[in-house]
Amino acid sequence: MNFRLTSILTIVLVLLIGLVYFAQREGVDTKPKEPEHKLLATAPKAVEAVTLARDNKTVAAFQKTADKWALTEPLKAPVETWQIDSVADALKTLSYRDKFAAEPSGLKSLEGTGVEPASAVVKFTDSDKVEHTLAVGKRTPVGTRYVRIDKDPDVYEVDGSWFDKLDKDPAEFRSKDLLEIASDRITALTLETPKQTLQADKRDGKWTITKPITTRANTTVFDDMATALNSLRVESFTDITPDSAGLTPPVLTVTVQAKDKDATPSPAPATSQPATQPKVSPTTIQFGNYADLTKKNVYATVSGHTEVYVLNADIYKKFDKTLFAARDAAVTPAAVDDATALEISAPVALNLTRKDGTWTLQNPAITADMTTVSAVLTALKNLRANKFVDAPGDLKAIGLAPAERTITLTLPGQTQRETILIGHAEKAEPLTPVQRQGEPTVFLVQTADLAKLSPELLTLRDKAVAKFPADALRSIAISGPAVAAPLSFVHTGTTWTVNGKTADSAKVTTLLSDLDPLSAQRWTTMAPHAGATPDLQVDIVSTQAAATQPATLPAVQAAGPQVQHQVTRTVLLYRGKETAAAPTTAPAVATWSATLTPADATTWTFEPTATLIEHLTKTTYEAPTTAPATAPATAP
Repeated sequence: MNFRLTSILTIVLVLLIGLVYFAQREGVDTKPKEPEHKLLATAPKAVEAVTLARDNKTVAAFQKTADKWALTEPLKAPVETWQIDSVADALKTLSYRDKFAAEPSGLKSLEGTGVEPASAVVKFTDSDKVEHTLAVGKRTPVGTRYVRIDKDPDVYEVDGSWFDKLDKDPAEFRSKDLLEIASDRITALTLETPKQTLQADKRDGKWTITKPITTRANTTVFDDMATALNSLRVESFTDITPDSAGLTPPVLTVTVQAKDKDATPSPAPATSQPATQPKVSPTTIQFGNYADLTKKNVYATVSGHTEVYVLNADIYKKFDKTLFAARDAAVTPAAVDDATALEISAPVALNLTRKDGTWTLQNPAITADMTTVSAVLTALKNLRANKFVDAPGDLKAIGLAPAERTITLTLPGQTQRETILIGHAEKAEPLTPVQRQGEPTVFLVQTADLAKLSPELLTLRDKAVAKFPADALRSIAISGPAVAAPLSFVHTGTTWTVNGKTADSAKVTTLLSDLDPLSAQRWTTMAPHAGATPDLQVDIVSTQAAATQPATLPAVQAAGPQVQHQVTRTVLLYRGKETAAAPTTAPAVATWSATLTPADATTWTFEPTATLIEHLTKTTYEAPTTAPATAPATAP
C-alpha cells in the first residue's frame, strides 16, 4: 500500500516539474498577476512639461510645443521627441504594485525608502495645466522605485524603467539634426577661406560661379553641397570654446542663401508692378580644426547657435573646394549626343548630318560608320580641361585667332551652333589650348584627347560594302589561284548546289551571312597595280526589282508581281606579300585587299574580313554522302 502511494506521489511530482519547465520555456509567467493600481486616479490626456531636479537644482527641463519636445534647461535646444514621449506616456499611466504608510524607522521609513529627502524630484504638467510632483526614492533589487506623489503621505512602489530613461545626461536627449535646408530652396552658396572667396548662384536649376570670376560651375560638386544641407547632423556635442576649436577665425565659412520654407512669390498685380519675391534668409556654417588626430571629425558652429559642435569631416570636405574643383571642366556643356550635324575643319574637312538616327557624310555622299561617329561625339563630350586660362592674352599667339581647326555642332532647338576652337599644341607639355566660342576662358586639354576628334575619312565610312539578301541570290562563282578548284553555287527554289551536287546547307548559310552585308575589315587607300591579276574572283548574281519610273510620269498602280532582273557584281580579291618579323618566326598572314565591280563613284578598296577569306578559300561545301547500309551476308 505504501509503495503504491509513493509511486503515485512520484508521478504527480514529475508532472508538476514538467509543467513548470514547459511554462518557463513558453514564456508563461507562473506567478499570480497582481491587480493593477493607477497612481493617478484619472489619467491625464497628455503631458506637456517634465522637469528633473536634484538637491533643489534643476538638472533638465523639457517642454512640448505642438508635437515636438524641446530642452529648456540647462540650455535651450531641440530634443529627440520620441525619447521624452516615452517618459511622458509612462507618467500618464503609472501604476503601483504596493503602497504603505511610512514607518518611523527601518526599511519602510521615509529615510529607508529614500523619498525624504528624495534622491530626485520629477515634476510633470498635464494638458489641463495641473502639475504633479514625484519624490523619487531608492531602487529596489527587482528594479522598482519608491515614490511619493504630490501631498500623499503614503509611499508607493512603482515600475522604475521610466525614471531610468529620464535620469541621464541632458545632452543624450538632444536632437542631432542640426540643420535642414531643402535643396530646391537654396539660391546661392558662398565658400570663404583666408585664401579665397568662392560664390555660386543657382537659377532655373543650374549653378553658375559668380566670384572670383563668372564661369560655369561643376553641377555635381554644388549639388553634393546642397544635399549635405538637406540633413546636417551632429556627431557629438561639446563645451569647447571657439578659440580652442580653431574658429576665430574659422578655417572655412559657408554661407547659404535659401528661400524661406513654404515661401512662394505672390502673383503679379494687375498693374505693371513686379511680383513680390520670396524672402531669402542666410545661414552660416563655420568650420574649425579637426576634432581628432584621425581627422574623422571637425569642429563647427552654425548661425543662431552659441555652441561648438562636432561634425563628420566628410561634410567639411564637400565644401572645401578650390576654384578649379568647383568649376565645370567640360569644354562644352552642350547635349552633344543630340547633335544633328557635325563639321570638322581639319586635317580633312568633314561634314556629316544625321537623319532618322543615321549619320551621312556629305562630301563624298556616303553612309557614315555609326561607331566611329559615336566615338567622336563621346570624345567631344568627355573633353576636359587640365588647366584653365581666364586671361589668355594674345589668342593669335596660341593659334586661336583664327583657330587652327574647328569642330561645329548643330543642336535641335538651338539657333546658334556650338563651335569649339582648337589652337597650337604646346611644346613644354602635352597640352593644347581649346576655346568654346562665346566664352573667354581658354581650356588646356590633353593633346592626345584631341586626336580622337580628327577621324580619317576612311574610318568614317560605313563598313558595309554591299548587301546581298539570301532570297535574292541566284548564283555565286568562286575562281582564281587562291582556290584549289573553281566553285559554282546555284540557287534553285530552296536548294543550293555546288558544282552540280547538293551543297551543305549549313555551310552555305554561313557563306551567305558573310554577304549580307559584305563588310570591310577596314577601308584602305592601297589599290592593286594596274593590270594585276586577282587571286580570287567572286561573281555574285542576284535579282532586284526593275528601276522605278521617272518622277515626271504619272503614277501607275503595278498589276501583279513586279518585274525582276538579274544583276551581276564581282568582288576581286588580291593577296599581299607575306612578311616575317624575323627569320625564325612564322610569316604573318598575308593582307588581302578587294574591290567591288561595277564600282560606284564612291567605292574604295577595302580589306575583307578574315572570316570571308576563310569561307571562300578553305571550306568544302559539298554535302556529305551517306554510305548505303551493308547487305547482310547470305547464309550458305
